[in-house]
Amino acid sequence: SVGVMARFGLDYESLRRVRPDIVMISMPGFGNTGPESKYVGYGMTQESTSGLSSITGYPGGYPQETGVFYGDPINALFGAVALTWALWRRRHTGRGQFIDVSQREAVSHLAPEVVLTYQMTGRILDSVGNRHPAMSPHGCYPCAGEDNWLVISVSSDEMWQALCEAMGRMDLAQDARLETLLGRRRHEDELDEAISGWTRRHNHYEAMHLLQSHGVAAEAVAKGAELLEDPHYKARGYFQMSEVPGAGPYPTHGMSWK
Repeated sequence: SVGVMARFGLDYESLRRVRPDIVMISMPGFGNTGPESKYVGYGMTQESTSGLSSITGYPGGYPQETGVFYGDPINALFGAVALTWALWRRRHTGRGQFIDVSQREAVSHLAPEVVLTYQMTGRILDSVGNRHPAMSPHGCYPCAGEDNWLVISVSSDEMWQALCEAMGRMDLAQDARLETLLGRRRHEDELDEAISGWTRRHNHYEAMHLLQSHGVAAEAVAKGAELLEDPHYKARGYFQMSEVPGAGPYPTHGMSWK
């Protein structure tokens, strides 16, 4: 929070007297200036105050946290980019600088449509759940077994036809009401019911492979245990075996880069 480093005698002005070209970054929840600068914030706080929570959740429901706490990874990214740029600038100019990152403002970049839609139309966006303004059907559908799910994103009229073919639902493919994106969006409740009726009869991975073979964007929602057997992770050697005291060989996360 703002003021801690100054109380330690490690604020920018004090450090600059020791090294004039120092680069320092400060990342309080609400920035170092302004009426809310003394507030303390965390990842979940930034989701709420940035406006992200206002469009997260189910249609007609209350604003929700994402569960990811985007304020943490997003601000790490913003901070890393800002520091890299400042060091590049110092290398070329010899000048240091103080970087003030407001975590709340950084997270607001995740939801530009909230601000732009209101500016341009006066409309306040609400939560749309798993639906999408430019794709339909678009959702997360239940599959056979316990808590198994499949995500499907149809981005074109051609992909819609392919989805119908894969499901064996040519009656939907021939329905004039559903030929266009606008028509499908008008009947999304009906479509979700039809797709769910099909996915419930299939294993989520089997359904994924079937739809992908027809050119439909689909992916099984993986459980933790399923990740350990994921063929893509295996091909890349992602999980590493480690010796854990008292547990023996144990698979652990590896690096996400090679």
